[in-house]
Amino acid sequence: MELTGVWGTGSGIVIASGWRYNEAMSRYEGVILRNGGSGWTETVSASGTNRRFQSLHGDGAGNVWIVGSATSEAAESSQDALVMHSADNGASWTEARIPLPGYNPQLFDVWASGPNDVHAVGAAHSYTTAKGHALRLRFDGLRWTSVVADSVSSLATVWGTGGRIFAAGHTRESFSPDRQGLILSSTDGGLSFQETVVAPTVGAYRMFRAAWGASPESMYLVGTGGGILHFDGARWEETGVGERATLAAMWGFSARNVYALGNAGAVLHGTR
Repeated sequence: MELTGVWGTGSGIVIASGWRYNEAMSRYEGVILRNGGSGWTETVSASGTNRRFQSLHGDGAGNVWIVGSATSEAAESSQDALVMHSADNGASWTEARIPLPGYNPQLFDVWASGPNDVHAVGAAHSYTTAKGHALRLRFDGLRWTSVVADSVSSLATVWGTGGRIFAAGHTRESFSPDRQGLILSSTDGGLSFQETVVAPTVGAYRMFRAAWGASPESMYLVGTGGGILHFDGARWEETGVGERATLAAMWGFSARNVYALGNAGAVLHGTR
């Protein structure tokens, strides 16, 4: 079993998600673990199709979302983007499949302010170009809409704060030796985005892996190819912190109390 995301509430409920490989059935099965205070219970999402859960996020009001991919039921695509939603802090779940004809989509991260404002990001592999393209999904309470980038790229993380939506990842293919950090920023709720490309400061390439923000004037990004990036409401700046580390996760309690985690047991604590 591999777990890739975790979320907790102030009432003591903790939810984790990931996947396991079922050798007997030759398929991946999405796994959801929930602890309501009396131990862990497990839900395996197995309906005869491959499913892999990548990330999850909650709004603090009982809603939790998990994103990933699942085998498609349509002939023109081998898999669909997959979103699981719980309105009762993980006690029960409903599923939404978002097909992208001509693409093989996979969602890597999700952020939501509430049930009518959900944003997910990832990559969609094109059967025409044989390359991956950055994928954005948005739910407005009624329907999912999707945007696939024209450029070869991928988005790994998304976060929102104070009316701004940030998504980040990298340009070019994941294995390209000269990929650069990619940042998308929206001030209209995710309807349109401005793009920023960030060159590496360490090594040959850069890619962003995780984001966290306390306000539109204090947003952070971490990944590889450079230190922690900070947005002050007007521009992004290099902090010089953790420059040589590969950082993959972060969380904060305030703009001046932020943690970043990475490989080799790296734990960075910022108190700017």
